[in-house]
Amino acid sequence: MGKPIDYARARLELAQAFELAQEDFRNSSPPEVSIRASTATKALFKSKTQAFREVLIGCCLARLLDRSIDIRSPYMKQSDDSYNGRSLDENVVNPFLKANEVPCSAGSFLSVFRRNIKFELATERGVKDKEAFRAMLTFIDELNKSDEREVQKFHQTR
Repeated sequence: MGKPIDYARARLELAQAFELAQEDFRNSSPPEVSIRASTATKALFKSKTQAFREVLIGCCLARLLDRSIDIRSPYMKQSDDSYNGRSLDENVVNPFLKANEVPCSAGSFLSVFRRNIKFELATERGVKDKEAFRAMLTFIDELNKSDEREVQKFHQTR
């Protein structure tokens, strides 16, 4: 069950996105995304819970690498379309953030999402920062609804 992730490709995509994001930041040129995604992003960056931002990076990578992945299902046994979000975080996202001196948690799936949860509203009851979690779900919803061109916007391509 579940879909495998190509970690080498995920590392490459993340490195490219990071370079573009840094360039956009220097040029004060944010990516063009929907108002919902922009509002959700602002709420996520106000939150003290870094794990939500890390998980969202993994969701974006999974969506970019394979549009058939259900990014709301981050545990392999959840469905045929799920993926291993924890392994993606441990093998790609968290090491990348640490290597680039970006503040991050010891591992988002260890700090917040320990159980076999899905990224859906029902999970909110087990989360402390409900506002940030809802913002993460809003962003995931926007990512799910987007076509390939729009997914690339989230990835900050030119």
